[in-house]
Amino acid sequence: MKTKTLRRTGWLRAVAECFPRLKLEGLLTLKGKIDGLGAGGSWLGGIGNGAGFKRLGLKYFGGAEDFASWAGNAARVLALDQKEYPTPPPEGFPWLELHWDAESGAVESAAILGGPERKAGSSRAWRFSHGEKALLSRAPFSAGLFAELGLEEAFRQFDSLCPVSGLISESAMDAAGRLTPRHAWSLQLKKAIAWPLLLRLDVAAPLAGMSSQLSFILLDREVAEIGFTKDSLWAWFLN
Repeated sequence: MKTKTLRRTGWLRAVAECFPRLKLEGLLTLKGKIDGLGAGGSWLGGIGNGAGFKRLGLKYFGGAEDFASWAGNAARVLALDQKEYPTPPPEGFPWLELHWDAESGAVESAAILGGPERKAGSSRAWRFSHGEKALLSRAPFSAGLFAELGLEEAFRQFDSLCPVSGLISESAMDAAGRLTPRHAWSLQLKKAIAWPLLLRLDVAAPLAGMSSQLSFILLDREVAEIGFTKDSLWAWFLN
């Protein structure tokens, strides 16, 4: 594929064409079905550092007026148990999240978000996935939140180089309705950063080992969000 053609191609299609051994047709089909629901929204594409960089993701930020109808149809596309989503999540949250295992060609996890719930200084949304409900909270970023993990200084430096507009944290809900914080966060950037610049930062070190061919595909993409857990790091970029 010629360079100019590659860079005009959507990132997911470009990865599928350059890495034919990855099983991405199912993911492309799901994306097409969600697009066909006509919500007029936008996508973030994601790549995780686990499993040899064979974990890809999508986040959909919708724009439809009839959220309940869209969400019900999207739930059927994704075969989710939850069928009713009365109100959209607050601004800053995606409507849909999807993680894909490109080695097996199957959905790793899928969820639709709804809400809103608001508290002073933050906004919250419910995330509904297969048999699970979690609460996501979005608040102003503070590096001090990561002091217990020994990452305060690293994220303070990151915020000075790439200002963060908001931090999303996650709590799981058990069958009794109790919430337990998870070690899972997303940093939403005030301004998207070019992929090559991100790789120069210490916090992005786990992403540096991906193949040079895949890095070339992402060369002119801009990263808008970074998500991480204890075991993985995700970069979410503009499509």
